[in-house]
Amino acid sequence: MLKRSGSVANAGSTVPDPPEGILATVAWGSPGDAATYALDGGVFSAGAFLDWLHDDLAILDAPSGLDDLASQVPDAGGARMLPALGGLGAPWWDADARVTMTGLSAATRRPHLARAALDAIAQRTADIVDAMASALPAGAGPLRIDGGLTGSELLVERLADLVGRPVDVATDAESTALGTALLAAIGAGRLDETRAAAIAGTRRRVQPRLDDVGRAAERSAWLDFVHTARALAPGRLIPSS
Repeated sequence: MLKRSGSVANAGSTVPDPPEGILATVAWGSPGDAATYALDGGVFSAGAFLDWLHDDLAILDAPSGLDDLASQVPDAGGARMLPALGGLGAPWWDADARVTMTGLSAATRRPHLARAALDAIAQRTADIVDAMASALPAGAGPLRIDGGLTGSELLVERLADLVGRPVDVATDAESTALGTALLAAIGAGRLDETRAAAIAGTRRRVQPRLDDVGRAAERSAWLDFVHTARALAPGRLIPSS
């Protein structure tokens, strides 16, 4: 299971001027060729957040069974979670932020919490994708994802809705290791880039179902929640008079 997740966008052969909260990095390069750069934004807690809810708090099923639990209800029933086990990463970079759970009531059950946890990870990824948007060409293509969390059908569907773009799921869940091996093979002259790209394929595409109005409403509500949750961090509360 992925412990940390993030988003990377190809920025071409020129060092990019990243939007606020996003980093510029080298995507790849080879001797004698110009480097290819990328925009980078990391989510500090993804799979680790789900593991914590299961292993340490014992309020959710194991991540591998989370879809079965979450599928018992149509939505989170108003529950929200901020997955800030180690603070918030991009685009907030708030080391003092803490895990926050809100919207719970007597009607809240474990399936609602499972939905809220999956939604939180999808929303955090959308935070980064949205922050990068101003630096990317208009009409950017599908979002490609890999990692252990891609085993969650509900998470992938929710992510497609929140970014408003098709989401392609990689054939190999751990594409980082595969990509490293393919780059080594290209460097050794055993593969060309066309063949390597064919090996690193995708197994399915998930289309967004939310319209633009619905997506904007969902994202606005989430951003309001994040701002409120960050204000609750230790030392930020205004004492009552």
